Amino acid sequence: MVLGLRGIDIVLISLLFITALNCTLTYFCCSKSLSVLKSNKSIVSAVNKLRIYDEYILSKANIAIALLYFFICYYVISNTLPDSIYVIFFATLVSFVITLITIVSARLCYSYAANVLLDTKLNEWECIKENFKSLIVTYIPFMIFTFFIPSLLVMDIDFESKAISIGIFLLVFIVLWLLSTPKILIITLGAKKIENPLLKFRLDKLFRKHKIKRYHLYSWDTSRSNESNAMVSGVFTQYVFISTTLLNEITLPELEAIITHEIGHIKNNHLVKVLLNKVIMLMLFAALLVLPFILDLNTGPMVITYGVVTILFIASFFYSMSLERVFENQADAYSKEHSESEVLSSALAKISKYEEIEKETSKIDKLFQSHPDLKDRIGNIDN
Repeated sequence: MVLGLRGIDIVLISLLFITALNCTLTYFCCSKSLSVLKSNKSIVSAVNKLRIYDEYILSKANIAIALLYFFICYYVISNTLPDSIYVIFFATLVSFVITLITIVSARLCYSYAANVLLDTKLNEWECIKENFKSLIVTYIPFMIFTFFIPSLLVMDIDFESKAISIGIFLLVFIVLWLLSTPKILIITLGAKKIENPLLKFRLDKLFRKHKIKRYHLYSWDTSRSNESNAMVSGVFTQYVFISTTLLNEITLPELEAIITHEIGHIKNNHLVKVLLNKVIMLMLFAALLVLPFILDLNTGPMVITYGVVTILFIASFFYSMSLERVFENQADAYSKEHSESEVLSSALAKISKYEEIEKETSKIDKLFQSHPDLKDRIGNIDN
């Protein structure tokens, strides 16, 4: 007990306090944006303000909230069930539920502001579904790892057999991950195959031009969120996803330039390289789960070993962000080489119409960005 409070009391008080704090922070960000709309009568300026706050404050607050909840849950559960091998699993499971509650509560304020500024049609149910889907996809690998690896380690078999079992588990998990990632995207996005004959004909011709044979074309409805985006997934077969907002905002030549950017990711083997980096991250995360069972963490050398693995895991995360920014620039260069640079630049400018591309991004912020600033990308293309 802490200050006479039981574990459940600590979790509930944390939930109420952090939820109230996050809602207040979100309300502050949204009210600042709405005040810009009221004073300047400029939707673009107001949206700039809202999206800047979302990118640099709210999104990072959500990461901090998820981590804070995990540590609180881990502390409470480890004291409640000191002998359980599933402490990390239970902490992950409980922190997922309360993180979802906190984030959904705060995002309702954001949804209201987005509806006012962008004329979107977000509602409470849509907000809950979107946050649930994004969080569950993030948490599922951690739940699987934190349940199965401790289970394998406590099996009544020799150490070599345990190591082989963990290796097989990781191999099966990675293969299933490879095969299921595009399917998960189809489900979470509610994506559908592109049926428009003209659009399909132009894109099929584009893929044949670049000698890509195994691919599927999907679009997903972004009429509620006005998200203008395209992305590619899959290693053996590529799945290209295009938002309906993007389809409605840009011309066919501009769309072809954007899709050529996605083809650039395929031709430069970026999907494979990102996958390998994520495999390394998974292996390091597995090591963080396994080492406490096989090392005596009460001794100095073992603590140092565990600390080094932790540092490598954190470093691999930031390296992954840096790597993806490099890949975006390389994909832009590929698109510039195989299409007219003015068309690509025009397409990116349309995508960025609600972003304040004149604003300088701090070095700290850039560490957490998977994409370079659009103003830098457009500048590189125009040069």
